[in-house]
Amino acid sequence: MIKIELVHEFELEPYIKVQISALLKRCFPEEDFNSRTYFKQHPHSRLLLSKDDVLIGQLGLDYRAMNLNGKPIHVLGIIDLAIFPEYQGQGYASRLIHYLNDLAFNWSHNIDFLFLYSEETTFYEKFGFSPVSISVEWLAMQEHRHYGVMIEKIHKGLMYKPVVGQKIWPEDSKLDLLGYFY
Repeated sequence: MIKIELVHEFELEPYIKVQISALLKRCFPEEDFNSRTYFKQHPHSRLLLSKDDVLIGQLGLDYRAMNLNGKPIHVLGIIDLAIFPEYQGQGYASRLIHYLNDLAFNWSHNIDFLFLYSEETTFYEKFGFSPVSISVEWLAMQEHRHYGVMIEKIHKGLMYKPVVGQKIWPEDSKLDLLGYFY
């Protein structure tokens, strides 16, 4: 049986953390997670996907305010979507995105945009995400240290999706992440 559950990060049991760490290490072998369950910072929550009570995938969620062209926006960020390789190509990542879309729609009075960074943009475009080329400002951090503020024009990989279309993402925007870069 397939199950997706929304879990707050601080509620994760130790045995689930071990499974998440193994999942991230397997799905992102080029990154060194140092046995952590996160890359740069804890997500606020996660969607955990299990099959017959075994974790097979996850999607981290980062809820925060950002500044788009001088105005606050409320963003639910997607972090580290991961499915164990033996379960990839079977629609499990799509299930997580559909679940996320429903969740965001139900809380649309608190969420303006879904937002992510990925090199696999084609996958997300199928779900209504749009690529954006913008000037971005963020807190540079690595291995639990910050290195100041970075400002850069990002041409590839950033994507957004309005939750119910109430907010517009203008062309040639400036975005302050008000925190770390996903």
